[in-house]
Amino acid sequence: MMRTPEGQVRVTMRQMSQLEDALGGHGRSAQQFEAWEAVYGPVGADGYPKPLFDKKTGKVDREVALYMRDHGYDLTYYLQQNWARIGPQLKGKIHVFCGDMDNYYLNLAVYMLEEFLKTTDAGSRLLTTAGL
Repeated sequence: MMRTPEGQVRVTMRQMSQLEDALGGHGRSAQQFEAWEAVYGPVGADGYPKPLFDKKTGKVDREVALYMRDHGYDLTYYLQQNWARIGPQLKGKIHVFCGDMDNYYLNLAVYMLEEFLKTTDAGSRLLTTAGL
């Protein structure tokens, strides 16, 4: 879940899930996963954000994952689905900068975005700190 700039694991998904669970349920831990669920996920029947996964077992709720993907959390997916409509307006305007060792592994998603944009005529630049 989190690493040092040298690539050493600092916190695992299990450890962060246990911390969030201990700090409070129903999105009240004020930590990373529950914040993302509150912003990008659906609301459950109890009025609280529906968890993306069970913090004890790690089982992913596919319905929540698809909701998050389909409602803007996944920029690459959004661009893939809407490129014909919005792509012409974005040509030469997408510039993404990220480190090549992001401490939350977010650079991996940037690489996926880059692979998609290579299939378009976007003329965009994606740079990591290694490329600067």
